[in-house]
Amino acid sequence: MLIALYKYILKISVLADKKRGRRWKKQKQQSLQPDLLERTDSMTFMEEYKQKLITPEKAASLVKSGDLVGYGHFGLFPAEFDKALGKRAGEENLVNVTIDCASSVRYPQVLKNDPEMKTFTYYSNHFNGLERKLGDINRISYVPTQYHDLQKIRGDVVQPFLKKNVMCLMTCPMDSHGNFNFGIAASDTYATLKNAYLIIVEV
Repeated sequence: MLIALYKYILKISVLADKKRGRRWKKQKQQSLQPDLLERTDSMTFMEEYKQKLITPEKAASLVKSGDLVGYGHFGLFPAEFDKALGKRAGEENLVNVTIDCASSVRYPQVLKNDPEMKTFTYYSNHFNGLERKLGDINRISYVPTQYHDLQKIRGDVVQPFLKKNVMCLMTCPMDSHGNFNFGIAASDTYATLKNAYLIIVEV
């Protein structure tokens, strides 16, 4: 499975120019991995899509020490990205990485491969059965919150340290208009994407 990498998503529109009725922000483009995007006005959505396809390992390599990484909630859990990131557990140059999720539908590999939590710290905003069991053995921490407030909390965030350095989630394949659908588990996804510095979608 491949990962499509996007530098930024604005509202519901993805990767389009002003001529097509959508907008780019140059300052955000320049602040994020310039080597991952070489776009011209003549490119089609599919051409741009193919240019941005990367492997799970490449996507996981973008995570740095101290990063706050968001996983898609519920059915949007990015299994291939998690597997690749889990393989980096124990790297000397990768520490203090925080994973933020809710109701993981799979056993996170970042936990399985890092039993002493030397690399990753995992938080959940909404425990399910699996996460409750992991919480009982102190592998996952619970973030006390009213779940219905997450959209507002994440959407109105003003503190830079609360913004996701990397947000990765599962989506449906891209449609003919260049959009991806995360409706299977909307949760607080839109608000989180709006305030993430780097967005990766697992297709």
